[in-house]
Amino acid sequence: MLNNSLPDLGQGAVAEGKEMKQSLIGQGIISGIVASLQAKLVEVPIYTEKVEQDAVKPYLMVKLQSVSHDQRMNGRFARGYTFDIELHSDTYAQAYEWLEQMLEVLVEIEAEDGPLRGTDVKAEMKEGVLHVGVSYVVQLMKQTAKPPIMQQLEQRELIAQGG
Repeated sequence: MLNNSLPDLGQGAVAEGKEMKQSLIGQGIISGIVASLQAKLVEVPIYTEKVEQDAVKPYLMVKLQSVSHDQRMNGRFARGYTFDIELHSDTYAQAYEWLEQMLEVLVEIEAEDGPLRGTDVKAEMKEGVLHVGVSYVVQLMKQTAKPPIMQQLEQRELIAQGG
């Protein structure tokens, strides 16, 4: 169950050579992560912005940690989204059991425009909270206006007179 609205993360453009739906890229990835995790961990509440004060363990918190934007050739870009997923549980054993399931899910999620492969998946325990890090890279192409098509070509011939 998604308990909070998704954050506003920036405008999308063209992904994988296709035009993005009029949505936000980061928001679509968060939705894909949440849907994938909910399918596997049905009974665990998932938050995306802030946790309610009376939240009862166990629960997950999905946070966008960083965004990178690398320019490539010919109007192409690679935008990387890194997420930190916090797993708050009562016991370490429960956290590590769910970690195995989460790792299976995060390797490939279904986002709005198709599957995305997770990279740099890492997990570590900090102060009783299991942090799972994962990155997703989206290939973008900047759309440029097409130049006008030539309508007519006028050609003139000259005859050179020589000797």
